Order: sequence, then structure tokens, then C-alpha cells
Amino acid sequence: MTLGEKIRGLRKQANMKQSELADKLGVARTAISNWESDINKPNVDLIANMCYLFNVSPNYFFEVDLPETKESPEPDATDSEDEKDEIVKVLTEGLSRLGFLDKDGMISDQDFKFLCSLVDLMLAHFDQAD
Repeated sequence: MTLGEKIRGLRKQANMKQSELADKLGVARTAISNWESDINKPNVDLIANMCYLFNVSPNYFFEVDLPETKESPEPDATDSEDEKDEIVKVLTEGLSRLGFLDKDGMISDQDFKFLCSLVDLMLAHFDQAD
């Protein structure tokens, strides 16, 4: 499910029109339409506001299933490299599904900064939960 599909699903679940969500977030209705169509992405502050508004964790918007880590008494260098490769593969697939990677598998500077801000937001969220 793309970021836009998740936003649309939450909005519809809350029985809101695009214009109503736009008013609550202080953006134009066309911004909501563009997000839901995966044309543009909301900034990290707007993601945070939607988390509050829809009572969801930032994880909801950017879920990526990470592989389970192997438990071994003595980690093997090969296993460690295999795990790193698997994590990179899963993250790349997730970023691609969410529309952050172009056809060459590259991420724009703007999206990179956005993702860094999102990680900061998520870390702050988890720190508050502890």
C-alpha cells in the first residue's frame, strides 16, 4: 500500500472529505488530492499532524517488514554481511513501493531529507513511549 493509499484510507475511515482534511491540516484540497494520488508527499510536520489527527503511529505510514535477526553465539562475518544485504533489500523494496526511488533506484535529495526528518520524528515518538 502506498503512502497516498494509506492517507486516503485513513481519511475515508474518518468519514472526511479531502477539503475537511485540508482545512484541519492548513493546506489546499489539491495537496490532499496530490498526496492520495502519490504525485507529491506531505512534509514530516504534516505527517506528524496526521498521526495525531488519525491516532496512528508514524510507523503506520512507513511500515517496512525487517527480517528477523539470527541468534548465534558467535556471529559469523558472512552472516552479518548476509543480514545487511537482506536489510538493504527490504528497505529498498519498501522505499520503492512508497515511491521514494526513481527508475534507477536513486532517491532525491528532497526525499532523503524528508526520510531523515521522519526517522527523527519516529525516534522522538519511541523515546516518549519509553
